[in-house]
Order: sequence, then structure tokens, then C-alpha cells
Amino acid sequence: MITEDDLLGRTLGDYQLTRRLGQGGMSVIYLAKWLSTQPRFVAVKILQPPRRENVEDFATFRERFRREARIIARLKHPHIVPIFDYGEEDDLAYIVMQYEKSSLEGILKTRGTLSLERTSTYLAQICEALDYAHGKGIIHRDLKPSNILLDENNQAVLADFGISRIRISNNPYDQVTLTGTDIVLGTPAYMAPEMFRTREFGYSVDIYALGIILYEMLSGDLPFKGREIDLMEQHERKALPSLYERHFKIPRAVDQVLSKAAAKRPGDRYLRASELARDFHRAIQPLSRPAATYEPPQSYPAQRSSNKHQAVRPPHHLHGEVGSMQDLPLRPAAPHRHEPVSNRGNSRPPVSVPPRAYNSKPPGGLQREPGRSRPPVQRTPPKRKSVDVFWLSVALILVIGIGAYAFSGHQQGDPVQSTTPAPTRSANVATVQGPTVDDAKNAFSQYNDYINQRQFDQAYQMLGPQKKQKISLQQFTDGFTNTKKQSIAFKQVLSGANQNQFRVEVIITATEVSSTHTYDWQGTMTRLPNGIWQIDNYSQQRI
Repeated sequence: MITEDDLLGRTLGDYQLTRRLGQGGMSVIYLAKWLSTQPRFVAVKILQPPRRENVEDFATFRERFRREARIIARLKHPHIVPIFDYGEEDDLAYIVMQYEKSSLEGILKTRGTLSLERTSTYLAQICEALDYAHGKGIIHRDLKPSNILLDENNQAVLADFGISRIRISNNPYDQVTLTGTDIVLGTPAYMAPEMFRTREFGYSVDIYALGIILYEMLSGDLPFKGREIDLMEQHERKALPSLYERHFKIPRAVDQVLSKAAAKRPGDRYLRASELARDFHRAIQPLSRPAATYEPPQSYPAQRSSNKHQAVRPPHHLHGEVGSMQDLPLRPAAPHRHEPVSNRGNSRPPVSVPPRAYNSKPPGGLQREPGRSRPPVQRTPPKRKSVDVFWLSVALILVIGIGAYAFSGHQQGDPVQSTTPAPTRSANVATVQGPTVDDAKNAFSQYNDYINQRQFDQAYQMLGPQKKQKISLQQFTDGFTNTKKQSIAFKQVLSGANQNQFRVEVIITATEVSSTHTYDWQGTMTRLPNGIWQIDNYSQQRI
């Protein structure tokens, strides 16, 4: 059994262990200094030997640990914590991972809840990583806030695949696990109902856990609490409490998204994590910002078939023996950086899913008779023919006259005759409108709210890349050390170079510890294609 004093200060390979970060059922994680040409800190996960003094058990655990390292090392994704190295020294086996200081668990403990926009951002990033892992045949099985880390750019990254289950054939229940068969899998507060009853389950257990995490991000609390036996009964029988009824800012549609994600039956849940992210994004649009098109990440694998016998086949290299760690970069050339997912190297363009047609029949269930395109024409008496022609001529004259009048009225006073027909009313309704001045004001107000709520990392994320190059998050935060509250009054907001850009000028009154100061703030705000507002540049002068 590893104790804290056993390994502190010890060097494993090129890594000097400096502090214990946490401990799980099978491993202990340390903060370590990487003794390379450019020293940096990393996280080192060391295998926790079994309690029983059994050589065979330890050998089995170490083999699983080695397999975990190899499998996770193949997960190359910007929202999955990367593996740098694997090593064995004496009786110790260890994995070297990127170290992230913050986690979703820590954020929730500090703030309680997240905004709808921040929740949507984190959810989309987690779902992207999850769909990618599922596409590789890997089920995480232990999704929870402590396993969702936040990198230096406040991007969510998925960690700890230590109890992952890996598919080894087309049969969704033909799987191997990175843990032993006598270990309770998962964390009861986030476990899907079927995980309490059987070990035969599929990808949907991760969707269920994600639904519970989403509930927690929005409410600051877990939907189900109690001992493990109580949690099992609640997960199996009790519906999620309504957030719409408890929190007036949360739309009713969010309850529907949560209910589907955390449905009791696996078949009633979302098939893919990206579908959950998409529906949540749409559900919060009325309260968060003007409607924006949701763009699924371009790195998602092809959608799985609902037929359980046609599950995603894992990469062929998972079928063989574990072998050596040749796939692991023993010494990465440069620190890993999380970058936005691009479509480079992927020839398949993003798939656009059209809205589902719920009823393809004509209204009222009317159907045209086979072989007949129109009702049969009844022959009229010869004496009515001239009357019909007369009234038809009158109607035609009226239509032509009205059309000519409308056309001339529309063109009156127009010096240039355009050959392009004017858009119809229906076309105007369908036109996507750009952001308005009020939208820009609301975005800046949100930025100011983050500052007043001491959520400086949220406010910092609204800054553009040029501003972030000039000021770090710590410097940004230190600038508000003595500020208790600041109020704003808009002087003017003007449209910028394009329809998504605005020039904003604001008077800021900052109430500080010992005095009150007023500033003239001027900057440019841009709404990005994903609907997020960004402050490209700004300056302020004390008045």
C-alpha cells in the first residue's frame, strides 16, 4: 500500500514527485517536476497495488495498467487529457499525463452553478471528446465533475479512463475492462440504472452520467442523494426534479433535454453525446442570446447504428497483445496544446442533419386516389359556356390590373430599375438577422456581471486573443483586487466594420475599498459564428 511519505521526493525516470494530488481505488496521482531541458510540472499516476499480498493479482493489475496507458495514448483529441509517457521502475508502474490545475468539481464547489452559456460551452467540449472515445470503442464509465478538468484556456478536457471498458468485437457486450471483475464500477451518484444490475451495458451509460452532470452544472446540486442502496433505487425509479420549476431562468425545454439524457431505459437516451449538446444549445437560445446555428464538432465519428449487433468496431490494434509501449511518445518534443478542432486530415465533411419529418401526409390525412391526378371534369350545358368565359375574363383582367398597380406603386420614385424581383414576405421572415445594438449591450452587461460576481476567468474568456497576449488571467484578476462592485452606463454603441461587430463606449463607476473612481471604457465587441461574444480590444481612462 502506498503512503504519502513513501514516494514524496522520489524520482521516477525524469519525474520528481513533489505533492500528492489524489487517490483512487487502484492508483495514486502525484504532481511531479519533469526534469527536462525546460522543467515543467506534470501529473504522474502510479499503480496502487492490491491489498492482498498476491503476486498474480499484482501482475494482472499491472497488465491492465499498461493496457490503460496504451489505449488512452491512442486517444488524440484536444478535449482528452494527453498521455506523455509510461514507465516501470522496481515494483512501480506509472503513467505521465498533462497536469491541469482546475476541474469542474472545483468550479462547482466555488461558484455553485454555471451560466447557461458557460454550461453549453463545457457540455459541447465534453460531448466532442465523448463521441470521439465512443468512436474508438471506449466507454468511460466514470464520468463525473472531478474527471472533467479545465486547462489554462478554460477548455474542458476529459480525464481518467482508468475504469474504461473497451469493445473487442461487433457485439456490444463483448468487452474487456481496465479494472478487475470484483471492483464496483463508477461513482453511484452518476451511475446509470443498468450499471447497478449488470455489467452488460453500452455507450448510453456515459450519456446518462452526462445528464446528471448537466443537472449539477445548472442547479449546483445532485438530483439524487443518499447511501448507495438509496441512490440505486432513485436512479432506477425516480424522475429528475424539474429545474424549470425551481429556477426561473432555466427554460422548460431544458427539462426535456435532461429527461432524455437521463432516461431510465438506455434505448430512450440520446444515441450520441453530440445530440445532447445540440438540443441543450437550442433549448437555451431564448434566454441566452439571439438564435445561432449549432455547428457540431467536425471530428465526430460516424453515427452508430441503433442495432446492437452493429456497434462501432474498435481499432484493429486493440485485438492483439499489449506488447510494448512503442506507440507512446517517451519524450514529447513540445508541451501539448489544446487547439480548436479542425477538419484537416478528415475528408468527410460535417454532416448536416435535416429536421425530422413527423408527418409526411397531407393535412387531415387526405390522400390522392391512385391513378387520378385531379377530380373528373363534369361537362356543362352549352348555354353556360359563354357565361363562364365572361366571368373568367373579368377575373383575369382584375388580377392583371391589381398586379400592375402593385408593381408601379413599388417602383415609384425609384431612379434605378432593378431586374431582381423584390423578396416576398416569406423570404423576409426566413432571413437570418445579425446581432443588434441591444445584443451587444447585453453581452457587455454579462461581462460586467462576471466581474461583479468575482468570476474573473469567465470575464477573461470574453477577451480576444490579442488582448490575452498582453495580459494574463492572473494580471486581469489582480486588476480587480480592490474593486467591490462596478456599475456601467452606455454612452454609445455603434455598428462596426461588419454586421457582427460593434464599437462600444461605456462609463464605468468602480466602487473600491477606500474610494470610488469613474472610467471611460472604449472597445470593440464581435459576435463569433458560434454565437459567443468577444471583446477584441479595449482601453479605459480614468475620468
